[in-house]
Amino acid sequence: MFSDYSMSRIVSSLFYSYDDNDIVRVLIGGKTLELVAAKSYMATRKGLGDRLFIPKDGMIFFFEKNRQLVFWMKDMYFPIDILWISDGKIIGSVENVQPEKKTPDSKLKKYYSPSDVDIVIELKAGRVKELGIKINDTINIER
Repeated sequence: MFSDYSMSRIVSSLFYSYDDNDIVRVLIGGKTLELVAAKSYMATRKGLGDRLFIPKDGMIFFFEKNRQLVFWMKDMYFPIDILWISDGKIIGSVENVQPEKKTPDSKLKKYYSPSDVDIVIELKAGRVKELGIKINDTINIER
C-alpha cells in the first residue's frame, strides 16, 4: 500500500509523463480503457467540446496538483459520465451529464469535484454503470 506522500509523488510523475492527445491506458472496473490525454491549459479548458463523438473510450485530464475543479458542458454534443479522482482513487462521479445546447456560458450548469482532485475522466454516458464503477475504486494507469 502506498502512503499519501508516495501516491502523490506517483500521480505528480504521471502529470509529466503524458502530453495532450496521447493515448493513456487505464484500468477501471476490471476493464482497460483507452483515454485521450488533456494536460495543457487549452486542452483541459476545451476538453471534449466541439467534438461530434467521444474519442477512444473518453478523455483523461491530468492536473499537476490536487485542487477543487469545476467542469461544464460548453460546446458539447453528447452526454458523458464524469469521474473525480484523487491520488488514484475515485472520490466522486456524475452520471449522464447532458449537453446544454444554445445555453449562454453564464447559464451553463457547473459540476464541482467533491473535494480536491488531480485527475478527471470523462466517459460516454452510461459507462460508469456498465463497468460497475464505484466510489473508492482505484484506477491503474499503464506506463
